Amino acid sequence: MRLKIPNIDRVGLVLDISRVLADRGVNIVSMEVE
Repeated sequence: MRLKIPNIDRVGLVLDISRVLADRGVNIVSMEVE
């Protein structure tokens, strides 16, 4: 991961983090369903 992030990349970084958290949440729910 890059430590120095320009202001322009902050939005993309936030979206990436949100997507990762969403994927983890889906995985956790799937595991609980099984």
